[in-house]
Amino acid sequence: MMPSARRLASWCWSHWYAVAALAAVLATLDCDLQWVPADWALFEAHGDALLHGSFDRVFDDPVVQTGPLALALVAVLGSAVRVLHLPAAPSEVAAMTAISAGCCVTVVRRVLAPTSADDTARGAGLLLATAYAVGVGAVGMDLAHPTHALIGLLWLLTALEARAGRGTRAGLLLGLATAFDSWALMGVGLLLLAQGRDRLRAAAACLAVTALSWGPEVASGSFHMGEFDWDARRGSLPALLLGLGTPVPWSYRLAQGGLAIAAGAGLALLLRRSPHAVWVAPAAVVAVRVALDPLQAAYYSDPAVYLLVAGVAALAIARDRRVLLAALALLLPGWLDAVTGSLVQWLPSTAVLVGLGVALRAPGPLPLSLPARGVRRSSSPAAARASASPR
Repeated sequence: MMPSARRLASWCWSHWYAVAALAAVLATLDCDLQWVPADWALFEAHGDALLHGSFDRVFDDPVVQTGPLALALVAVLGSAVRVLHLPAAPSEVAAMTAISAGCCVTVVRRVLAPTSADDTARGAGLLLATAYAVGVGAVGMDLAHPTHALIGLLWLLTALEARAGRGTRAGLLLGLATAFDSWALMGVGLLLLAQGRDRLRAAAACLAVTALSWGPEVASGSFHMGEFDWDARRGSLPALLLGLGTPVPWSYRLAQGGLAIAAGAGLALLLRRSPHAVWVAPAAVVAVRVALDPLQAAYYSDPAVYLLVAGVAALAIARDRRVLLAALALLLPGWLDAVTGSLVQWLPSTAVLVGLGVALRAPGPLPLSLPARGVRRSSSPAAARASASPR
């Protein structure tokens, strides 16, 4: 790497917020700045009801399918736009994109931070991973749903805290994620990265925060979220099995969630001794959720993209040949989607993630290339050079 490029990469690592800002600007320019989805007005109205303490009006319409904290966030952003007399559509698009970009960069940075590489290598990984996410459209407005990017980040933080033995903090983070959206509970299997009583503390903390955020609305007697049905869209698994437009009830959502939880819990247990568990397990949860979803909204997969680009960068920096499996898990859905037009193709990616989980059980990096003939493997680079020197 040229000296100027090395300095730029190192600068990007220490000034990660500038990378996030640039990603947000580029992603915003790629959006239609005059269009705001209908969900924004819906969420803002019900968020205002929440902020004013009218809990019986927050989920009185079954169409509202997001969490209390997401509704409050959209309502606060909408109020800020009006108070500051900002142009509504561009400001709302920019706000959503900034949240998405910030979450993406933070995910990559938290995955790369524990690696033994220097700031130059980590900065290059951060820059390239973020550029890929922006390039494939994984950083964007997400139809006024800020929850997808935020939950991906919160799941990663949950896994990091659980693995570090801070069960209560892990549970609080997962509970915060469920306050943004009910499907965040699919990440409950990540708490298995904790040990012993830390798992119980984590579960108790998650339950407490979830009850605090959802309890008032449920207790109001006007909670109708469970009455909503989704029409199976073209390319979705329900459409393939039951027919296009078939109503998909909440019972299907519960089964979908159960399978996603099983995927995350299984990989969390399989990789509980590996530092890579913190991104592989939550990525598998997202992959299963997207593959089985009746709507097949493209932005549903954004958290998996953030986690996988971070994992690819971490393995590439370590020159670990298992990076090929991680890259396949990242790229395979896009390739197959281009051919079939269906995000059900995240199912093969899930299989690749399981294979990656098995491969990552081996301690330490697996070198991309074998040592030269006559050179013994050594834990010390100096010893390896000495063994290769002429006698």
